[in-house]
Amino acid sequence: MTAVAGTEAQPKSPWWLALRVLDEPGAVFKELAARPRALVPIVLYLVVACGTIVGMPASVMRSATEAQFQKMEQSHPGMITPEVRERALARAGSPVARITGFAFAGAFGMLMFLVVAAVLRPVFSGMAADPVTFRQEWAITVHAYVPQILGMVATLIAIVLMRDVQFRFSLGLLFNPETGGFPYRLANQFTLFGAWNVYLLALGNQVQIRAKGVTTPLLVVGGLWILVNVVWAGVQTAFAGFGLG
Repeated sequence: MTAVAGTEAQPKSPWWLALRVLDEPGAVFKELAARPRALVPIVLYLVVACGTIVGMPASVMRSATEAQFQKMEQSHPGMITPEVRERALARAGSPVARITGFAFAGAFGMLMFLVVAAVLRPVFSGMAADPVTFRQEWAITVHAYVPQILGMVATLIAIVLMRDVQFRFSLGLLFNPETGGFPYRLANQFTLFGAWNVYLLALGNQVQIRAKGVTTPLLVVGGLWILVNVVWAGVQTAFAGFGLG
């Protein structure tokens, strides 16, 4: 007997969607437009965040803490007492510090996904014939973040090899970090994996709203990305005056 023509295609595995968004994003987002799902990328993010924090050498974490104290001491001499410094260095890399760091990373990640989906949903709903639901935008958002998860692993490896907790695969590599300042901090916000993330957000929404091309969604998402990076670099520069940047 021959197969019945027009039989509905079997839904893809959630793991297939999360992993193949790296090399077959169009197929992934078409599947998500029909059946939005989001659990696996969230699990991947939490697992990698945990592995990153657990895998960070204690010596690197202590060096980063010491460097921060030096900046604060330069801007406000006497601000950090020897007792506070010793306690902070002793805690750096401890199990409690790692658990706290993981809790913060997990909460920050969920909040970030929520904000991105909440901002993009009304924007692209206004561009579509049919409204984009929050569930659909949430699925696009978390799957588009998978390159950033890959970037977390690559960055951890680079940090361990270079013993520099501030290392990023960003345009900041073109600047001398010792000079600091707004230009360096702004350039450091633009990472390879962040650009990949932006492209996937644009592509996912193009598929969802059935736009003719990715150019307009890319301009929307890219423009918001640039705006957020400029604001965040400005905040970092302002706090640097207190030795916190």
